[in-house]
Parts: sequence; structure tokens; C-alpha cells
Amino acid sequence: MRQELGLKSEYAALVDLFDGKIYRLERLLQRLQDEVRNTHEKGWLENHRAKKLEKEVLELDEKVGMVLMLQKGTFIRPLPEDGSVTPLSPLRIRAEIFYHAVPFTKILFMANLSLGLLALGWWVYSCVMQEGDKARNWRSRWRRIWVWAVWMACLFHWTSYLLRWYIGGRIPLGNGHETMLFLAGFLLLCTCIWQRQRLTLFCRVLLYPAVLCLGIGIFIGAVWANVSWGSYWAWDPKEVWALITFMLYGMAFHVQSIPRFRNPYFFHWFLIVSFSAILMTYFGVNYVLGGMHSYAG
Repeated sequence: MRQELGLKSEYAALVDLFDGKIYRLERLLQRLQDEVRNTHEKGWLENHRAKKLEKEVLELDEKVGMVLMLQKGTFIRPLPEDGSVTPLSPLRIRAEIFYHAVPFTKILFMANLSLGLLALGWWVYSCVMQEGDKARNWRSRWRRIWVWAVWMACLFHWTSYLLRWYIGGRIPLGNGHETMLFLAGFLLLCTCIWQRQRLTLFCRVLLYPAVLCLGIGIFIGAVWANVSWGSYWAWDPKEVWALITFMLYGMAFHVQSIPRFRNPYFFHWFLIVSFSAILMTYFGVNYVLGGMHSYAG
């Protein structure tokens, strides 16, 4: 980027990015987007270089925008001229102190992992061992304890989530941490409500809106990519893994042509394996792989 902008140092002043009234990054970004758009005329190496440089320019453009907002005084809302502020309610202050004092996520991680391992061991034991009346009574008693423990974990989780909602004054879906909290709470609630063969029916019903929303997300993402980067589809790792996830879950619809999906055990194991593709799309691409959607620095 220093070569493209003609800079001699690894640092740049704000004035170095302007040529009179012309914003040099905008001109450079337009040229890079034209290069990316003409992918059929470029080799893979040239196209990858243009995409990588385009991402760096976009990140620098965001920093420039923040500096300009600071200069204009619009980045941070100043206090009123008379120094008066709207005080927070004592209840909200106590709620925030309590929220930070209790390690909700750490407790939930240990509790849910333990309950999940117990459930897995319980299932393996049930498949292997022959049960008599005494064993069935013992199993029923421990099942009730396990159900109550899951309900307590669910209530504890949603208490922390709603507390975060109350403190922030908005729906906690603004970043990766908050979306994972919501997803974990939703799965816990589903576990509490659908604990028997009803689970198969519930999964089949949810499969339709889930794949539909994923398809809509891919479509909207392509439109956004064309507006932002000048190309609907560039085979970026995030795009590729989203498509892989979409195709994997789409296979589960073909019950007539693939009879194996009629077997509940195969169906559930397939969904568990397919969920790893979602984890790869959500975490692997963002923090491990490269591309335009990499946040690993």
C-alpha cells in the first residue's frame, strides 16, 4: 500500500492521504475494485493480491473515518454545555455491578459441558448394558435430576442474557459474543422442551426455515459484496464455506431419494456433523483462514 500511495515511511500522516481535495484512498479503492471485478482477465495470483490490498485499504479507510469524526467532534458525543447528564438509575447501576461480579459464562461453560458429557455417557451406557427393573428405576431417578439441572442451567443462562439486555438498553446481538450467547440459550431452551423422539420431528420442521434463512443470508451477502467490493461472488473462504453448509443441510431434505435420512439415528448424526461446517464458517474463517472476512489480524 505504501508503494501504491508513494509513501517513503511505514507511517502516514492524515494529509498524506489527500491530494488537495481528492481523497487518494477512494481513488485507489476504485481501481482495486475494478481489478477484482475483472477476475476473468487476471491470474489467480494477481487477483489474490488485489483482494488482499483492497481489504487493507478498506481497513485504513475505516481508521481515517474515525480520525475525521474525532476532528469534527461527532465520534464521541460531548457533554451538554451546562455539564448536566442524565443519571443512570440506581437499579441499572446495581444490575451492572452484579453482572460483572458473577462469572456467568464461565459457570455456564463448566455446567453445560458436564451435563453434555453425562448425557453422552448415559446414552452409551443405555445402548450397551442390559437393564433390569432396578436399573430402570435408578435411570429414571437420575434422569429427573438431569432434567432439573438442565432447566436450572437454562434459567441461569437467560437470566444473564436478559440482564445484559437491560444493562445495555438494546438487544444483545451486536457482536460475536452476544450472538453465541443467544444461540447457546436457544439450544438450551430447545433441549428443555424437546427431550424425546419429538426431537426428530422438531429438527425436521426447523430444517426448512433454517436452510431458507441461510440461503437468504448468502443472497443478501452477495448483494452487499457487489455494492462494497464490486463483485457478487469472489470464492472468498467465507462464501465457499457458507455454500458448503447450505449444500450439506440441503441434503437432509432428500428423504425420498436418500432413504438413509429416514433413519432417526443417521439423521441426527448427519446434523451433528453438518453443524461442524457452521462452526467452520463462523469461527474457522473469521479467525483462522484468510480472505476478506478474516478477523485474526
